[in-house]
Amino acid sequence: MIAYRLPMRVLLAAALLTAAGGCSSSDDDGPSGPADIPQFNAFKDLTEAPLPIQTAAQAVVRIQTAGSYATGSFISAEGLLLTNNHVLGVDICAKEGCYARITRMHQLGVNPPGSSESIFVEPQHVDVGLDMAVLQAYAVDSNGKRTSQRLATPQFLNRVPRDSASLVGTHVNVVGHPEGKLKKWTSGDVAQANGTWFKSTAFILPGNSGSPLLDDAGNIVGLLHRGPTAQDLVTKTGINVYSIGTSSAAIEAAMNAPLPAAARSLTTAATADDIVEHQAVYLNGHVSTVQVITEPPATPPQSAPKDVLSLLGAACDKGLDRTDFDSPDDLAAAVQPCYDALDWITCSSETPAADYQSCPKDETKAAWTTRFQRTFDAFRAMNGQLFLDMLTYAPASLQTSASEASSLARNNLQSVLAQTNPPLDFSLSTYLAIYGIQDYAGTNLADYTRNYTRAVHYELAINSIALTALWLNRGNALSTDETKNLLARLAGDEKASLGQKLYLEEIRYNSGLLTK
Repeated sequence: MIAYRLPMRVLLAAALLTAAGGCSSSDDDGPSGPADIPQFNAFKDLTEAPLPIQTAAQAVVRIQTAGSYATGSFISAEGLLLTNNHVLGVDICAKEGCYARITRMHQLGVNPPGSSESIFVEPQHVDVGLDMAVLQAYAVDSNGKRTSQRLATPQFLNRVPRDSASLVGTHVNVVGHPEGKLKKWTSGDVAQANGTWFKSTAFILPGNSGSPLLDDAGNIVGLLHRGPTAQDLVTKTGINVYSIGTSSAAIEAAMNAPLPAAARSLTTAATADDIVEHQAVYLNGHVSTVQVITEPPATPPQSAPKDVLSLLGAACDKGLDRTDFDSPDDLAAAVQPCYDALDWITCSSETPAADYQSCPKDETKAAWTTRFQRTFDAFRAMNGQLFLDMLTYAPASLQTSASEASSLARNNLQSVLAQTNPPLDFSLSTYLAIYGIQDYAGTNLADYTRNYTRAVHYELAINSIALTALWLNRGNALSTDETKNLLARLAGDEKASLGQKLYLEEIRYNSGLLTK
């Protein structure tokens, strides 16, 4: 069977996903440059980069925090890490520091694939307006706890202070992890300056957030933080693209400033609503018990310790009790605490739990089972959407063994499918493959996947086709050779989008099927 990696949460409904290391902008139209998207040449492998960029790229890492992937770079030999505020800043990492995972050489040409490592990072300089965060990284011990040892980072980048105006016309290079996938290189020219920010024609995607902008000698001259969204960028010859960064001179100046007042503390008492809204800060900080300001507020304010999971449960109930949802997005926002809680729950006796995770007691387990069912029912009532994770992965997380979890999820899935009879497509097929249902509605799942081109507009579901094939291989319904060939066909399909190609490239690389 093929080895591959899966996210913590399996296939959460797209409407409920938050952007991973996302790049966004409300910037108006401005100078931009054509990206050769039809030929998928926008992102290049590091092996194709000039030698100074290849060397500099060794200091660029993929960053993983609670629910997201982004990019950062080391700027000292002892673990000083540069990235965006929206990657590891005030709403992500508390002033006391937080845990993250990094992968140093997640790129083609490095075999076998590098494994990620856990680190502890402590904010040193954060500027919200510049979207900049500089953090000191520390090694962790065998128990996953922070040590006093600064992380050794012999590969680090040099910084050359340049203001945005002086960068106009400069050729710049971006090294990062588009879509949170393999490390890539792209380049362009600085086209505009606006205060400390500048606009370049370098092409980026979500996941590139925090990438360094390098001059042709491999020195940092800026920090990338966003790109265009929701704009008509398609032209007759390609796509007009741009990215926005902060100049290195502004970053250098900000490195003398104290942490902003907006920086959160893990020990400061806060309201229950505030803690729920910023639960990722506590999750990244591995802190499960917090000080909650009591209601009604006293003078002076009083607080009491509570666990984050119980606060998420109360917020989930509050959202589910509403009857005035005005849109699916409104519903998704209201029940976000219901699925945020999944990161805090672990009951498996076969997998070591993190010290901030816990298994609800029996009476609370029943309450969480009800919450997951009610979340499923709310979406089904809203627009017929079958939010299957709430009947499979979510209740399975409350089981103490893998066999019990798999059996419960499979039974729940079969029950709801018998009630609703949805048509077979590749959004459903992945669930069937995960839970070992080989035949559905008179169709053999392996045959359906082998003949994926017969599905109407299969190109919209290429990632799901690939994931279905991997799970079928895991269940021995597809041979390894068949799976290799199918993934190769998908990767070479001219209908595949750039994001799909990046996804396919990564899963083939991680599974040892792509060694370029």
